Amino acid sequence: VVQVSPPGSRVGIGQTATYAAEYLLAPGLKDETATFEWSPSVDPCMQFNDPSTGVGIANEISPACVVTALAKGLRGETPVSVEVVVSTFVDETAGLKRLVGGDIDRDGNIYVAEDDRNLKKIDQGGAVSDVFIKFATDGCADGELDSFTLYGINDVAIDAAGGVVYFSDAGCNAIRKITGTTVATVLKTDAGYADGDAAIALINKPSVLRFVGGGLYFYDSGNFAIRLLNLAQNKVRTVAGNGLQGIADGAIADSQVFGVRGLHHSSIYGLLFSDYRGYVRKTDGTTVSTITGTGACDHKDGPLGEALFCDVDSFYVDSKGRIFASE
Repeated sequence: VVQVSPPGSRVGIGQTATYAAEYLLAPGLKDETATFEWSPSVDPCMQFNDPSTGVGIANEISPACVVTALAKGLRGETPVSVEVVVSTFVDETAGLKRLVGGDIDRDGNIYVAEDDRNLKKIDQGGAVSDVFIKFATDGCADGELDSFTLYGINDVAIDAAGGVVYFSDAGCNAIRKITGTTVATVLKTDAGYADGDAAIALINKPSVLRFVGGGLYFYDSGNFAIRLLNLAQNKVRTVAGNGLQGIADGAIADSQVFGVRGLHHSSIYGLLFSDYRGYVRKTDGTTVSTITGTGACDHKDGPLGEALFCDVDSFYVDSKGRIFASE
């Protein structure tokens, strides 16, 4: 429930309306209350229908924007009372446990690893089904879904256009793919660190994985580096990190990575990645730089460069360049 104080007030440029939102959650979950500030002078979600007064009306609904009813209330048109419903998409009856990684295909199905061993598909209605179950089948043999072996799933990435599901298997030191009902190895090497053709490249324990436009970005956790596998050229190259663990910006050969938890590619920022103790960093393939973070694990809002996080897991960047991070 959203309540604006004072109710029905008008807000113009430079003014701020404060409202409290109480989230009504499913039974058994903790209720939360938070207070937010909204100002049309700084909120990129709002566009003004009257530039002379700056009185705004929402033209977009997104996680960062208040619904249009709130904007109407601020303009004095309607009482402000907006019900916000937070619902559980998949509950405990599905029997899921220890979910790892995940991605979404072009039909809106979510693929997520369970317990490092099993791959589940969740459709848009919340129905859960098995892609494969491998409770005790250690190995690196390719084959059909009912016969291949693996050591574990570290992350999942999907080529939505091609309908291919990729997953990293650090135990096999490999990146593998599912096409239809068949599992095949895309990249598997001895443990080491070398760029070049896939036949001679070396990697060491691939983990976090993202598919972007014909390539697979992955965190090479044993080498403290982010690598790119170009699927068309079948080549591996490093896009962040020089093999030494640390935090250092600059050219790729001088950069250092400490421990990547999340990857996200954006046309605005390039490849974003979360690093040790709340660092949010990016690479364009030639240079690594820090967007925010000092190594201090804390929760602090503010401008990029001043804001602090603690252990960011994943990102999303919208069309306006706003970064949404789970912490």
